[in-house]
Amino acid sequence: MADQTIAIDATPRPEASSTFVQIAVLAGLAATGTLATNILLPSLPQMAASLNVTSAAVTSAITIFLAVFALGQLVVGPISDRYGRRWPVLIGFVVFFAGSVWCGLATDLPGLLTGRVIQAAGACATSVLSRAIARDMFSGAALARAMALIMIAMAAAPGFSPLLGGALDHYFGWRSEFALVAAFAGLGRSPMAACSARPIMRRGPRSIRWRSRKTILA
Repeated sequence: MADQTIAIDATPRPEASSTFVQIAVLAGLAATGTLATNILLPSLPQMAASLNVTSAAVTSAITIFLAVFALGQLVVGPISDRYGRRWPVLIGFVVFFAGSVWCGLATDLPGLLTGRVIQAAGACATSVLSRAIARDMFSGAALARAMALIMIAMAAAPGFSPLLGGALDHYFGWRSEFALVAAFAGLGRSPMAACSARPIMRRGPRSIRWRSRKTILA
């Protein structure tokens, strides 16, 4: 019985799979929506002048993004539960990238709003699933550490993104902000694809039974 206990204790636990790269990717996922929203705030007057609309009208780009972002989460959650996390997140990256490019090339307010709808549809998939993926990949102390870093990223993004947006607008113009978030999505897709290609623990009946056996034998 002692030998069996030693063998079971030597089995790798889910916490060992907690890596810096995986958690950094998940933190980036969580910050995507906030980054795309707040990075535009310093540039609203310049955007209004460039698109020949009022400042009040161009703020609708923020409103429509938040509306689609909120409603999209109600759809993405059930889809990811039914079909898994991998493809909704990767498709979300592609949609977010396409929406960002569309916004950057917009020449009028309707075009900008269309791009923001597309951008928000992709951002909701990446942001809402970051915590779900963390719960699938980690457990115990590793899960607590991952969730803490994800929450830090979500809290920090509203603070530094307007500063970043203001600097980009000053030196390169407001369209460079959409170029940055598009590049962010393009760079984030590759490590996310690599991380999501690894086996993900499922919190189903089998894992529960395995944990109960391990506890009893220990």
